Amino acid sequence: GGGEERHLHLGEKALGQMPQNSEAHFQLALSFAAGGKLGSALDSLEDSLKNAATPADLRKLLLSARTEPDFQALRTLPEFAQTLSAHSQKLSAKR
Repeated sequence: GGGEERHLHLGEKALGQMPQNSEAHFQLALSFAAGGKLGSALDSLEDSLKNAATPADLRKLLLSARTEPDFQALRTLPEFAQTLSAHSQKLSAKR
């Protein structure tokens, strides 16, 4: 679909400007997931979570990851749950 291309373009464009941009990584993860590239989607999601600027940003990304319709297939992977719980633990450790 056209949505995948658009996400990919937005994500790559934003990454070109800011390689540490967690939002850009998230967009990229979305486009990979929409295209069925689950391994790449997981990598981009991991990068997105790692680069979250603040605990509030991380919380927002974790929530989005859990609710994003494009991540439906991704959520079936055990690695997805592991990634999310690892980053959730970071959040509780920061308190």
